[in-house]
Amino acid sequence: MKCRGLYCTELRPLLRFTLLGLLAACGANGQVRDMSPTGLVKFLTYQSGRPKRPGAAVVLGCGTDQAGREDRAAAESLVSLGAKAVPAIEEGLDSINTWKGNPRWLLYAYARIQGPATFARLWAMYSNPESFSFQLSLDDALALSFGLTSYVSSFRPSVRVFCHSAGPVAALDQLVLAWEKGDRRWLEACLGPHAKAALNSLMEGRTWAAMRAELWHGPPSGEVAVGYRFEIRAGWAEPEWAWEDYTGGSAYASDNAPELNTRFATRTGGACGQESIGFLKAPGDPPPGDLTYLVDQSRIESLLRLIGSCATIP
Repeated sequence: MKCRGLYCTELRPLLRFTLLGLLAACGANGQVRDMSPTGLVKFLTYQSGRPKRPGAAVVLGCGTDQAGREDRAAAESLVSLGAKAVPAIEEGLDSINTWKGNPRWLLYAYARIQGPATFARLWAMYSNPESFSFQLSLDDALALSFGLTSYVSSFRPSVRVFCHSAGPVAALDQLVLAWEKGDRRWLEACLGPHAKAALNSLMEGRTWAAMRAELWHGPPSGEVAVGYRFEIRAGWAEPEWAWEDYTGGSAYASDNAPELNTRFATRTGGACGQESIGFLKAPGDPPPGDLTYLVDQSRIESLLRLIGSCATIP
């Protein structure tokens, strides 16, 4: 297992001590913890007598409540077991229709242990009828597996999630998803003034459908995904899970108009091109859940064409 980005911190003795403390606290609360792979999976899937959390709380709670911290501790314990934990994790993922819940932390552990080898199983999970409640978790897991900043599948609902709304990532996620789905309103809502002007110029004399037909050549099924990574040091470059325990900020966080070199990837993680993308800090003080940055790319045609090209590659 490789150490990726901010996740190298898991090796620090202090973090290990903290995780063990959380596990001990669970036992002190009367929930006896079986530290075997199967026991940890049962704990994370609420099959150990543990009170079940509301489905939305798994993601919307951002992992900051007590149950979320216990989940994180159990998931890190699975990661520390390495390959020995894989059969139990896969059994838990395969039986999701039985225990019915969000497998977010199982996916986290699986991605940390298996890396890119997770793709086939996780991609197949998008077609699970229960996946509407954890599509965002699948995207996050594949981003982590491939070492990307973000992974945006067309299965993801067109909504903003509080934990995913900080920094340029949320704006670019929205643009990619809107372009995958052909949603003009959702795309325009994440653009700054230069990007909006460029889009209006691109559409001059033709309809949205005609413009999209020229630039988008995704599969008829509409089942696509595009990933990307910001080529900068830590901070904004790291996947969503890293931000849950990272306080170092970003070297670009004080920049009102950052320009970020962005490497794009296909749904299987392969490189498919790169683009330098301009962003603009949103005016005022956006409320939680609103975008804090907008995509303000004057070369919008080039960006949309690249995303469309990446989506066509298997």
